[in-house]
Amino acid sequence: METQLKQLEQILDEDYANEVAKSNLTFFDENQQIIHELLAQKQSKFLKVSNIDERVTAKMLYNLFNRFGNLESLLLTKSESTAILQFSNSDNACIAKELLNNILFFNKEVIYEYMKIATNSLLLM
Repeated sequence: METQLKQLEQILDEDYANEVAKSNLTFFDENQQIIHELLAQKQSKFLKVSNIDERVTAKMLYNLFNRFGNLESLLLTKSESTAILQFSNSDNACIAKELLNNILFFNKEVIYEYMKIATNSLLLM
């Protein structure tokens, strides 16, 4: 009886180890895809900011992002919870993106992406 219990315990341990290994591989594959997408982004002086709380105003965004460099324009679309920011150069946009990444703003994790826009300016302030 004791031998059978040990065999059953070993089988369960192996099954558990296999399941953990599978879940880790899936998690690793998903993270690799996300990392690849992030690395594929080209720096730009335009940032798309999404998942913005409805209480956030254009003035709040301007005051926050202008600390990272000259913010030339800002377009806030409240209905889509997004904003497009134009910095004077891509370095300023990169600094803002990196320093604000994973920061909660009004209890929401805001998402930052570089954008390429053909026009010279979105909105004059």
